[in-house]
This record gives sequence, C-alpha cells and structure tokens, in this order.
Amino acid sequence: MDITARKAAEDAVLAAKNEAERANQAKSQFLSSMSHELRTPLNAILGFSQLLSTDKRHPLVPEQQVQMTEIVGGAKHLLKLINEVLDLAVVETGRVRVDAVPVDLPPLLQECLSLVEPLAKERSIRLLPTRLHEAGAHVLADPMRLKQVLLNLLGNAIKYNRTGGTVQIDVRGEGERLRITIEDDGPGIDATQRLRLFDAFERLDAGQGSAEGAGLGLALCRGLVTAMHGDIDVDARPGGGSRFWIRLPTAAAPAAPSVPLSISVGTAASPAPTLTVTPDVPPPPRRPRHRNRTLARAELAATYAGLLGTVIPPADLLDHLQLAAGQGRLGLEEVAHALRACGLTVNTGQAKRPEWPGLAEMTSGQIVLVLAQRDGMAEIHDQTLPDNRAEVPWSEFAQVFTGRTLTAKLPFSEVEHRHTDGAAEPHWFWGEFRHYRRQMLEVAAGSLVANLLATAIALYSLQIYDRVIPHQSQPTLWVLTIGALIAIALDAALRIARSTLMDMTGRRIEMDVQNRLMERILGMKAAPGERKPSAIFNALRDFGSVREFFTASTIGTLADLPFILIFLFLIASIGGNLVWVMIAGGLLMVVPGFLMQKRMMALTEQTQGASTRAAKLLYESVFDHETLTTQRGEDRVKRLWTELTTLSAVKTSEQRKLTTWLTTWAAGVQQATYILSVMIGCYMVFAGQFTVGTIIAIGILAGRTLGPLSSLAATMSRWANVKAALDGLENVARAKQMQEAGRSYLRRERLSGAYDLRQLEFRYDPQAAPTVDIPALSILPGQHVAVLGTNGSGKSTLLRMLAGLYEPTAGRILMDNVDLNQIHPRDLRRGIGYLGQEVRLFSGTLRDNLNLTQLERDDDRLLEALDFAGLGAFVRANARGLDHEIKEMGEGLSVGQRQSMGWARLWLQDPSVVILDEPTAALDQTLEATLVSRLKGWLDGRTAIIATHRIPILQLTTRTLILQNGHLAVDGPRDAVLAHLQKAQGK
Repeated sequence: MDITARKAAEDAVLAAKNEAERANQAKSQFLSSMSHELRTPLNAILGFSQLLSTDKRHPLVPEQQVQMTEIVGGAKHLLKLINEVLDLAVVETGRVRVDAVPVDLPPLLQECLSLVEPLAKERSIRLLPTRLHEAGAHVLADPMRLKQVLLNLLGNAIKYNRTGGTVQIDVRGEGERLRITIEDDGPGIDATQRLRLFDAFERLDAGQGSAEGAGLGLALCRGLVTAMHGDIDVDARPGGGSRFWIRLPTAAAPAAPSVPLSISVGTAASPAPTLTVTPDVPPPPRRPRHRNRTLARAELAATYAGLLGTVIPPADLLDHLQLAAGQGRLGLEEVAHALRACGLTVNTGQAKRPEWPGLAEMTSGQIVLVLAQRDGMAEIHDQTLPDNRAEVPWSEFAQVFTGRTLTAKLPFSEVEHRHTDGAAEPHWFWGEFRHYRRQMLEVAAGSLVANLLATAIALYSLQIYDRVIPHQSQPTLWVLTIGALIAIALDAALRIARSTLMDMTGRRIEMDVQNRLMERILGMKAAPGERKPSAIFNALRDFGSVREFFTASTIGTLADLPFILIFLFLIASIGGNLVWVMIAGGLLMVVPGFLMQKRMMALTEQTQGASTRAAKLLYESVFDHETLTTQRGEDRVKRLWTELTTLSAVKTSEQRKLTTWLTTWAAGVQQATYILSVMIGCYMVFAGQFTVGTIIAIGILAGRTLGPLSSLAATMSRWANVKAALDGLENVARAKQMQEAGRSYLRRERLSGAYDLRQLEFRYDPQAAPTVDIPALSILPGQHVAVLGTNGSGKSTLLRMLAGLYEPTAGRILMDNVDLNQIHPRDLRRGIGYLGQEVRLFSGTLRDNLNLTQLERDDDRLLEALDFAGLGAFVRANARGLDHEIKEMGEGLSVGQRQSMGWARLWLQDPSVVILDEPTAALDQTLEATLVSRLKGWLDGRTAIIATHRIPILQLTTRTLILQNGHLAVDGPRDAVLAHLQKAQGK
C-alpha cells in the first residue's frame, strides 16, 4: 500500500502545527516584552481619573462623577485583563520566575480565605472550615504564585456558584505530593466544557454575562502550576458541583523548635477548630523525580494499555516519558515512544476516520482517551464519573480535536503466544531469517535468471563453431555476439544486485542479532558461574564471521546449487554420457569434505579451548595488573600465555593445513574433470559423434556446473569454525535470564519491604555445605536491620538473595507476602536499592556514571546526590564538573570516592528497600559521620538491611542479626545484642 500521500499530509499538518506554535511563541514573547508600554499609559489614565474625582478645589458635578466612576472602573478592569495577558505570555515563553521554597499551607490558605471573604458575603456564599488531613502541611512552591492560583480558583468557586452555596478547601497527601481541592456546590461542568476549560479566552458562561472576566485565569493557573512542577485539573459533572484541585510536591517544614503551633483555619462567619501541629526536623526537601503532568500522561497511557489487554504499570511508562519531559516534549509522539518501548505496536498521525479506543490530541495540547464514537457522540474516559465514562456531542468534540490520534495493538507474536498452545520461541539466530523471506526469494529469483543467462555463453560457442564458421555467416555472427554481450551484461547486473541485497540483508540480520544478544547479556542472572566474560568476548568476536558465512558465502552457494541440475541436463542433451564424468567429478570434490568434518571439529574445539583460556588470562592480566606486579606474578602469566598461544598456534596450523588440502583437492578435481571431459570429447569427435563446438560448450558448462561445488567444498572447510562459534553464541543466547520469556509477573509499583524467609538455603557448589542456611526469618516494613558475622559467614550472599540477584538453592523469600520470583524484575530493581562492597564505574563522564538510567535531566539533582554522598565539593572544584572524565574501571578516583558514587546513585534511585554491604568501609571517619547523620532522616520509612563492621553505621539500626557459618546464630534488639557481644568478649 502506497502511503506517500498520507505521509505528505501528516508532514504538512506537523509543519503547520510547528509554524503555529512558533507564531504563538513570537506573540507571547512580544507581549511579555511590551509590559511597560501597555501598563504606563493605562496607569496614567487611572491616576488622572482618580485625581479629578478627588479634587476638592474643582469638584465634579454629579453627572461627571458618575462618568468618572465608569472610567476608573473600566480602566481597572482593562488593567487586570492586561496583567493576565502579560502573565500568560510570560508563562508561555518560559520566562516566568518561580522560587521553589517550603510553603506552610495553613497560614496561606487562611490569608486567601480572608481576602475572598468580602466577595463571598456579597454573593451570599458560605466559606466552610478547611479540611486539613496532613499535619504540618508544606509544599515546595513559589508563595506568591501559589497565592495567585488559589485566589483565582476561590474567586471562580464563588462567582460561578449558586446563591447560598458553599465553598470549602480540602488538603490531603498523595505520596510525595499534596493535593489541594477547592470544592463548591454550584451547577457543575459538563464533559464538553471540561475539554476547553483550561484554554485561553474560554469561559463557562461565555455570552451569558453572569461573571466578569476574559477566560484567562484557568489557563494562567495551569501554566503557573506546571512551572512549580505540579498539575491542575477539575472533577465535576452537571448539577454535582465542581472540585478544582492542584497537586504540588511535598516539602519538609523548615527547622524549628519542637513546640506546639496553633493554626486556625476558617472564616469569621465559619470559625474552624484549632489544629495542633508539632513541627519536625526532617531532611532537606527533594525535587520530585517526575513532574505530575508526566505522571498523568503515564496513568492515561497505562489505562489505554489495559483496554488492549496488557498490563503496563505507570512506573514503567514514567521511565520512558521522563526522557521526553526533560527535553520539554510530552505530546503524542513521546507517549507513542513509551508504549513502543513497553512492547506495543503503535501508530500515530492524522486520521480521517479514527479508530477507537485511542488517544486523541486536543488543540490545547491535552491528550484524551476516546473509548468509542457512536450515534453522533464521543465517549471519553473520565475518572470523575462513576463508570469512568462521559459522552460529548461529536460536533463539539471536533471543534477542539486536532485530528491527530494514537492507536496501538498487541504484537502478533504476543497474540500468538496467548492463544496458541506450546508455541515455540523463535531461535535467536535462525528465527531472524524468517523476517527476510522476501529478500531470500529475490536472491533465489536472481540466481535463477543469472544461471539461465550463463548458459548463453555455452550455446554461443556451440553455434559459432558448428554453424557460423562452417557457413561464414557474418549476420548470424553479429546477432549471436550482440545477444551474448547482452546476456553477459544482464548476468553481471543481476550478480551485483544479488550481492548488494545479500549484504544489506546480512547487515540487518547482524544488527538485530547483535541487539538481541546484548539484551540477553544484560538480562543474564547474576548467579555465580552464569557470566563468563572471556567466553562471551570470544563468542561475540566470532559473530561477524558467522554472519558472513550464512548471509554472503552460504546463501550464494546454496542459491546456485539447484541449478547444477539444469547444467547437467544441458550437458546430457549435448554430450550424452559425458554427463557422468561431471557427476563423478562433483562427488569427488565434496565427499572428502564430509569425511573430514569429524577431524575438523576436533581441531576446532581444541583451538577454541586454548583461545578462550588465553582470552581469560589476558582479561585477568589487564584488570588485575597491580596484583600481578606487587605479587611478582609476571613469570607465571608469561609461562601460561606461552603455553596457550603455542597450543592455539599448533592446532590452528593443523586446521589450516587440512583446509588447504580440501580446497586444493576440490580445485584439482575440478581441473581434472575438465581435462577428462575434453579428452573424451576428442574421441567422440574422432568417432563423428561430437563437433568441436560441442567440446567447447561442454567445457564452459563444466565450469558452471563444478563452480558451486568448489564453493561448497570451501564452505564445508569453514563449517567447523562456524559451528564452534555458533555453539558459543548459543550458550550466551540460552543463558538463564532474570526475566523469563513468556512468563507473566506480578507488578508492584511500590514495595513496602516486608521480608519473610522460609527454609532458605544457598550453595555455590552442590556437593559442598550450604553457604546460607536460615530456616525462618521475618523483617518488618521500615525496620532497620544490621547483619554481623565473621568473614565467610554468608552475609554478602544473603544480601544478594534479598536483593533478588541470587536465587536460593532451596526455600523461599517472600516480599510483601509474595514470592520474590513472582515480582517483575523491573519492579524489584526500581524498589530495591543495592550497594555492594565494590562500586563499579564505567568509561565516560561523571554525569554518565551517575545517570546510568538516562532518566535524570536535571543537573541540580545530580549535584544534590553528590552533596548527599560527600562528593559535591570535589565536583564543584573540578574544572570540568559533571563532565569530568572517568577512565576504565573508575581509574583516577580513590576507592572512597567510588563508594561515594555508589551512595549518590542510591540517592537518585530513591528505593523503598535499601540493602547495603559494608557501605562505609572505604570512607574516612569524617565523611562517614556526616553520611550517617544524613542517613538518619533519609532512611526514615524505608526498610534497611546493612552488613557492616563499623560502629557508626550500626547506630542507624534497631535490630541485629549475627551469622555464623551461614546459620542465624543471634537475632535481637541492637543494644541487647551488642551488650551481649561485649560481655562475651570481656570473658
């Protein structure tokens, strides 16, 4: 299907949209820079009008006083409108200044209620006491901007309310955010109005004149709340009142004496009860990892995915949307990218006849989930209604619908897996070829035509010697020659095209397979013995030769083999029994290759074994060079290296000799077959059965017949090496994975950290005693547990199992009453933070090593993490800062600095469960003390399991476990256990 026209239309719409956005940006920038020019003359009008009204020396007559009052009122209204337009322009151009500081909500809410109380009395509206569900409610916001938003929302709740109605503020926590809701019991808002509610110059009562205003307030509120890393929306339905709410990041209260603080929230008409709040001294406020608008998009996309029959937690989508949000983009394309990354097949674009359910883009930039379109109505997803559905007339919906939609579906492979019993997973390598069936058929078709054209040369020679020369026919000579030249040109063009096609196909297969192999490597289980770096390096190094073997050499050879029968048929039709010479020669060329395969395989295995051991030795020598130098191990390494390289060279030489013998044998047999066919042909000429042309034609056809067999013999001589490389790659591709294919895991957006160990056992060697053997152990959510024990007692192994890195040999580990193996690995990695004894760094910048997930786009957060870990001063004093280059394995940084990098990574991860293995062993005492003081607040509310021998870090725990030879010897309160140990040591 030709989609050129549709693609051109989509590009035109996108270009028009970008042009409109640039024009809107230019308009906003112009208005924001014209504030002085617009306000100055209007302020002059207001000033002179007020002076004339209050001038007692020249009093105005009553009629003039009324007129002057109208002038002042109109000017004030116009000034308010200009201020709103300019504020909106500043927000749209991104020049609004927002100072994020902890804001104490109760006093601010009380001030806002006091300011709107006269308007409420004028409209006979009752202001009910504020419902404050969170003691010490603080948000991270700009006080002035937040006050501006609240006054706007309160003013709307009063102006658009019914006479005698009520308005109330509700404040409650939602995780790391605080939700402020302004409720009224007015006429409510229908679904159509909600679609345009936050657009500029849109009013609920447009044309009715029930309330003054230009419809800029809510658009301005949305811009200001978004600038404060929050979101704003409304829950409403006709006749049921309205609930406008904003969500902002929570913040810790500023440090203050721990004394009761009385706050009265209410109005003079409706006094509220007194709340007693005791401030705490928590750690400094953190910026939220995800903006609330991003979270809303993720939740909407997750809901849509649920309609398609798949479960995608919003947290997974957030990881992908965060990348786009950090670059200021969060439209349909970014949502599509996130859904694709989660395994769905997604289409976006301008739809003439949209298919629902799907996501629709509104003119305001809002994204709406449309469930269906029927009977002239659009059915949209609305969480505020009991059945989460709202119906809007399509004619009204179309006015605010851009026409761009996002539709998705499950991949066919997923559908096949769900509804087909025993569907086998495609092979990691051979399975890729099925995606290129068309290219393979094109190669076969090209080979067919090319080989048919190749017969033209033989037939040309036959006709020239048998007909043209005896009759000296020049016209026939020229006709045959021109035809042969055309055949040669077509044959060359086809072979070049076939080679290009095979190369392109091979390159694509190589890229797909390489990506799949890297996914398998990254997804390998971290169990002991699963990862063998030297073997993996060798296998991946040889993959290029494997790809070339199958996509270049072998495919061309296999495509030519069937045409041997055509050439044999031609030889038989021309030369009769002479065809048996060709058949015998062909068999002699390939049979030795088959007979020598066993010997070739043995030599290849010996060569591969020596090469793998040499690669392992080289790997260890490079990465542990200091140990070899200080322990004087160079002589041992040299001896082993000489032995392995000698063995590899000898076996490679034997293999090369055998390969040379096979290829030489095939070439010799081919030449001997040609000579024998010519000799026999001569006798046939002597007998009058053949002509000279027949001998020439048979000679040419002999080359075409035996050529593919010669290539086959060379291919067979390489098969042993390719087979060995495939076996190595097979081990990589079939390695045990953390996320098993085809398995449905339980999704957990947050882990509480409740562990329950039952008959837990782990063995590194099946024949040895268990390294860890714990019959039963429970850890409560939020509990801080220290794990003590001598070297080799099993502490690190236990922590790796609790982190989900190692699987128990026997027994079970339950997390929140669910087996750890049932929880999706992504949720485990997100919710469990593990800091091991050795912190590995990678080549790249300091920023790259901190931001391994690529989700952090805010350098301030990276610096906060470094400050937390004690590296902030080092980075700020460095000339390159976050761009400081890290060498391989973290060379150039001390062990303590690398451990601090691990702490910074953990802080950025922000897990609910923290597992630490000697986390301060490499830190100096000063930094350790500072870090411990910071951890007291940071670990609050998290489950922490810490293996350590350092006393300062033990102060963070309340419970102590002691392991002895893998068994749980002691389990009790920290102070009691430490006192028992001191007493035992005193004896």
